[in-house]
Amino acid sequence: MPGRPLPCSPDAVAKHLRDLGHLHHFDFDLYRCEECGKAWVWAWSEYGSDWEEVTEEDAAKMETIPEPELRPFMKVWGQDF
Repeated sequence: MPGRPLPCSPDAVAKHLRDLGHLHHFDFDLYRCEECGKAWVWAWSEYGSDWEEVTEEDAAKMETIPEPELRPFMKVWGQDF
C-alpha cells in the first residue's frame, strides 16, 4: 500500500486496480480514489516514491490491456521517470 495520501483527497481510500509491472527502476500500480474517482499510478522505487497523475484514457488502457501488450505500453508511459 502506498505510503502517502492521495493528492486529490488526502483522507480517501485508494482502491488498487492492477499491478502494472516493474520498469525504469520503478514498480508501478494503478489505483483509483474512492472519493472522487480519479485514477493515479503509484510509482515505487528505493530512491523515492510518489503518486503520478494519469489521464483517464491511459488509466483505461492500463486496466484493460492484455498482459503481453502492457509492458510495451508502460515502457513508453514511464519513460520520463
